[in-house]
Amino acid sequence: MKPTCLGPFVHKFHKLHEAADVEEFKRIFIDCLECHYHTYTMGHILPRDVGENNLMFADPKEVAPSETTDDRSSRWGALHDFDLGSEIDEDGNVQPSNATYRTGTLPYMAVDLVRAPLKPSPRIEYVPPAHYYRHDLESFFYILIFASTRYTFEKGRCLPVPACLRTWQDCATASDSKNAFFGYRGSEAVKVAVLDHFLPLWDEWIFPLYIMFKTAFSTIPEPGFPTFKTYDMVTLNEQITFEAFMATIKVTPRNSAGERTR
Repeated sequence: MKPTCLGPFVHKFHKLHEAADVEEFKRIFIDCLECHYHTYTMGHILPRDVGENNLMFADPKEVAPSETTDDRSSRWGALHDFDLGSEIDEDGNVQPSNATYRTGTLPYMAVDLVRAPLKPSPRIEYVPPAHYYRHDLESFFYILIFASTRYTFEKGRCLPVPACLRTWQDCATASDSKNAFFGYRGSEAVKVAVLDHFLPLWDEWIFPLYIMFKTAFSTIPEPGFPTFKTYDMVTLNEQITFEAFMATIKVTPRNSAGERTR
């Protein structure tokens, strides 16, 4: 089943935390990630607001009764809510007229986008951060972190947000706390909060992605450095792309027929 970009009939879909178990969660997550990618590459829209409430799934028994099946694997992920989405130009960038303010749901927003601007200075021209595709990929990563600390898979019950992530929900602390997360031994406090049934996913997906993002961030030159003008901020020199994300979690993207080839 191909992933779906969800528009109408939202009431027939389920929230991500209502998945049956970690394996189904993974399938739904990948469906939504691929849907987002094709929205960007084929639909020329960058959603710009990726949070756990945007990731949903459908059960064919409820959505298409004529295709009734008892096989849970037939459920498919769906991406919901493009209200804050922006059209992109031929180079894959958000068009300037649509990029006048930062968008997103705070806990899942990329580090670049929650970073507090410097105090006004005649020496430094403040330029609002552009919203790139890689920022949405970073949001998908944060969804994995929040899910791994909260989703019980017991009738959709979620635990409260752990103390180590509460600062990500506050505008006053989100920037510093996310930067600390990518600092020295920054992931350890989060790993302690990961639920037991998510620990394999931590090793398989979450920590490898953490390394990918942390390594990429460490290569960003400061303004004024000789390499700054030639550095590719859009993909961090090809380190943060859909292909890199999928390779890191060792999942083969679907082909044009909606199939995974090995």
